[in-house]
Amino acid sequence: MKTMTLLALMSFILNGLILFPESHACTHICLKPGEEIVLGYNYDWFFYDAFIIINKRDVQKMALVTGAGRPARWISRYGSVTFNQYGKEFPNGGMNEKGLVICPAWLDDTEYPSRDSGATLNELQWIQYQLDNHGSVDEVIKSDSAVFIVPVFANLRYFVVDASGKTAIIEFLNGKMVVHSGEALPHGVGTNSTYARSVKYLENPNRLQSAPKWSSLNRFKTAAELLKKYYFDESRPGLNAVDYAFNVLSEVSTGITRWTIVFDLKKLRISYRTSEQKPIKEIDLSSFNFDPNTAVQTIDMNNFYSGDISGRFHDYSPELNRNLIMKTCRKLGLAFTDEELEALSRYQWTLESSGSPVQSFEKTGKLVVSVTGTKDDIGDVELVLFNSRENFEKMCPVRMGEVSVLDGIARWVVYNLPFGEYAITAYHDENGNMKIDRGVFGIPKEPLGFSNNVRIFFKMPRFEKVKFDLNSKEKTIHIRLK
Repeated sequence: MKTMTLLALMSFILNGLILFPESHACTHICLKPGEEIVLGYNYDWFFYDAFIIINKRDVQKMALVTGAGRPARWISRYGSVTFNQYGKEFPNGGMNEKGLVICPAWLDDTEYPSRDSGATLNELQWIQYQLDNHGSVDEVIKSDSAVFIVPVFANLRYFVVDASGKTAIIEFLNGKMVVHSGEALPHGVGTNSTYARSVKYLENPNRLQSAPKWSSLNRFKTAAELLKKYYFDESRPGLNAVDYAFNVLSEVSTGITRWTIVFDLKKLRISYRTSEQKPIKEIDLSSFNFDPNTAVQTIDMNNFYSGDISGRFHDYSPELNRNLIMKTCRKLGLAFTDEELEALSRYQWTLESSGSPVQSFEKTGKLVVSVTGTKDDIGDVELVLFNSRENFEKMCPVRMGEVSVLDGIARWVVYNLPFGEYAITAYHDENGNMKIDRGVFGIPKEPLGFSNNVRIFFKMPRFEKVKFDLNSKEKTIHIRLK
């Protein structure tokens, strides 16, 4: 049996946990100078493949069935333009013809509401549902009583802005919708920490002086300060809101910012650039025909054009949709068979399904990890999840998480994990430097723990000591840091 020194484990956490959160480093900003209303969005992820899709009004739809509850059904009231990595109807953000914009960001703290009954849809189809049905932030918030999210994979929060200028950040924490809007949203910025935690850090950034520049909290701080400068500093550059939004998003970009999008809600225009194609492209929503009797239009997001590309869209097809989801779901590492992905693509095209096209969900569960033993609530708890002895010994995690501490407890929820054996390592990053600090002989100076609360001395515990089984639809484990 292989063993690993504690020093080697700390070296892994030092290197691995610094890299992983960057892949969840999305940033949103909202500027509202004068009559302008602009939302800017950095999307950071592992890969860049995506299509821009023109979605039609007056289309009858049924949500994908992935778990408990009945699938939501609706007829789209509004047309929209969306940015899609995982096929038609599953957007990563977009704007409808009423000027409503919704963009997601990863939030490890997310725990969606659990209900015994009601209309369900997944975390990306929730965006399309809102763009199809609503024209205001208030309508989106009210829909919480009508539909709820049964996720496929992602822990998300949503940044929502409408043409009146109303702005909201919608989070799902401890199984409840939490809305930040109006006076509860003093800064029009969202990153990958809870909004409450981000504002708290902005008020006293000295509490985490070691946090890297690209960390969620520092990106929030940088963006908030740049927005304040735009509104109140007379020495600011003489740029319009769209150009200034691009400048701000450039300041908070990371090494894997795949695209930067700026929505002009009053003019119903979208400007964007990608990591693969730097020239800015523009889209005019008023140039599209959203009549359901016309063909669905699309364009590769990483096309080589510049300027206004509204006239360069072409017909979307089942083959293009199939090829996209085959590529991106494989890159994401989702354990779907080719037959399941074929069925998923057919569903996205016909919007009809008598059951879940992805049968793999039948043998997956929800894992809830509750961590205690932190000294305070200043830093986040970092977690690493392994799915086999081999991966544990090689330090190859299947998932990682970064969650805040509230009332002495850090809570991490992972959805649709395949049944099997797992192990978890967790530590409290007290100073926010996104690595575990060590003392003499590599002994950790920050609280550290493992699943099954195995105690450690000078070597890595064996997988057999820390492993646990996930063989039910929901399992909760408790880890106490020491």
